[in-house]
Amino acid sequence: MHFRFVRLKIDEEKVWDARSFYEESVFGELEKVAGCLYAGLLQGAIHGNDLISLTVWTDAGAAAAYEQSGLFDRLLDESDERLLATGAGPGDGGASPDLVVFSGAEPEIETWEAAGPADPGVLERMAGARVFVRMVAIRLRREAVDEFRRRYDDEVRPALATTAGCLGTFLVAGVGDPTRVLSFTVWAREEDAVRYGLSGDFDRLTVRLKDTFSELYGWGRPGDVDQVAASFGTGRGLDIEGYQLVTGRTMK
Repeated sequence: MHFRFVRLKIDEEKVWDARSFYEESVFGELEKVAGCLYAGLLQGAIHGNDLISLTVWTDAGAAAAYEQSGLFDRLLDESDERLLATGAGPGDGGASPDLVVFSGAEPEIETWEAAGPADPGVLERMAGARVFVRMVAIRLRREAVDEFRRRYDDEVRPALATTAGCLGTFLVAGVGDPTRVLSFTVWAREEDAVRYGLSGDFDRLTVRLKDTFSELYGWGRPGDVDQVAASFGTGRGLDIEGYQLVTGRTMK
């Protein structure tokens, strides 16, 4: 599987207009595109103007063909037109000049590949439901990539499978850079993800994996749970993001 993230900035008041655009236009177009498995719109839990347009593909070739076809650029242009129209002020016939729409800032595109077993059923669980997505970004030592993936499959996946509220997980790696990995977990509710983060289970799993992490984190002696936990929220900590699914659909 190939994952494509388009990170967007949008006026938070226009998120539901963006949802309508996805449901009325984007999904219908992507259903016609070969290789597209899923499309969804995610909204940042902390910063509501941070969005991710997520598409999942059978492989990188299908995603590349979609982008080269011009459809992505056309949908981006249409999103501007839709949101500008809905942002028109009374009697002025146009949008507020400071309205931030999808192309108000050049979107940032990230591409990832599945790095281990990929359960297509997770995508079904992300279709239509207001699920919560938790993403943990990690940098690995190059020589430890295979060991990290083995431990993730042997220890992290089974632990998450028995955690209340967890609907499934993907481990993905940066295209062209396997040392960049993202643990992408799907939760029934934000409260379930928060409870997991506070339970101590996340810290214990992190300690089990930390010797595979890049030296850039600067963590201390092996097994030091307190130091790992304390490093979160600092420049040396893991990058943890939470997103609410605004809308999503599997493609036939």
